[in-house]
Amino acid sequence: MTKFFTHPVYRTLLAFFCCALWGSAFPALKIGYVEFHLTPGDRGGLLIFAGSRFLTASLIIMGAGFLSRGRSFTGSGYGGKQTLMILLVIGVLQTTLQYLFFYSGVVLIPGSVSSIVNSSRVFFTMVLAHFYFRDDRFSLRKTAGLILGMGGIVMANQGGGGESFFSPGVLYIMAAALSGAMGGILVKKVSGKISPFFLTGGQMLIGSLLLLMTGIILSPSSTLVLTPGGVILFLYTAFLSASAFVLWNYLLKYNRAGEISLYLFAIPLFGTLLSRLFLKEAVTAGLFLALLLVSGGILMVNLNSLRQKPKI
Repeated sequence: MTKFFTHPVYRTLLAFFCCALWGSAFPALKIGYVEFHLTPGDRGGLLIFAGSRFLTASLIIMGAGFLSRGRSFTGSGYGGKQTLMILLVIGVLQTTLQYLFFYSGVVLIPGSVSSIVNSSRVFFTMVLAHFYFRDDRFSLRKTAGLILGMGGIVMANQGGGGESFFSPGVLYIMAAALSGAMGGILVKKVSGKISPFFLTGGQMLIGSLLLLMTGIILSPSSTLVLTPGGVILFLYTAFLSASAFVLWNYLLKYNRAGEISLYLFAIPLFGTLLSRLFLKEAVTAGLFLALLLVSGGILMVNLNSLRQKPKI
C-alpha cells in the first residue's frame, strides 16, 4: 500500500481526484437545492439537507474505519470525557458552523464564485497557524501567496462574479471558511493522539446531529421533496465527503503534507469548470483572472511547505 500511495503517478491522480470531488460539491449542491425544492428562505430545510448528508458521510467513514482497523479505529490518547469534548468542539466548528454558513451562502451566489471564495480557508489556516505553531510561521513567499489569493477573492466579487464582496452569500462562505480553518487547526493539534477515522467520523457525526436539530427547530414543518435525481445527488455528496477524506488521509499518511497540500489549488479550478459545465454559469475574464490569482496564491503558500523534512 505504501508504494501505491507514494508512486508519483498514482499520488497525483488520487490528489486531483479528491480535489475534483470537492470541487464538484458546488454544482451538485446547487442542483440538489432545485431537486429538493429548497429556497434561500428555507433555512431549516437547508440545514436538514446538510445534516442528513454529513450524518450519512460520518457513518460511511466510521464504517470504513471499523472494517479496516477493527475496534482500534476508535483509539485515543486522551481520556473518554476529554475525547468527547474534543470531538464536540471540532464538530461544532468543522461541521455545524462551517456548513450552516456554507449551505446558507452557496444557495445565494454562483457555484463558481462560491468555490473561489471558499478557498479563503487555505489563507485563514495560514494566518492561524502562524500564531498556533512555531514551525509554521509567515515567510515572504507565504505572505505573497496570501496577498495574491485574497486579491483574487476580492476580484471574484467586485469584477468577475457580479457579487459584492459584502453580499450575504459571500460573507456566509467567508464565515464558513474561517470556521473550517479554526477546526482544522484544532485537528492538527490533536490528530497525533486520535485515530483519523474516529476523529473525522466522530466530529462529523456530532456536528451533523447538531445541524439536523437546528434545522428542525428553525423549520419544524419543513420537508424535503424526494425525487430520483435528488436522492442520487444526496448520496453522491455524502459519498464525496467520505471518500475524499479517506483518500486524502491516506495520501497525507504516506507523503509529506506539503507535497499533498500543493494540489489544493485545483479545488477552485474544478469548482469553476464544473459549475460552467453543469450550471451553465458564465466565466467572465474577471472571474478567470480571479481564479488564476487564487490558485496561484494557494500554490505559493504550499510550495513553501515543500522545504520541510520528509516523514520518517
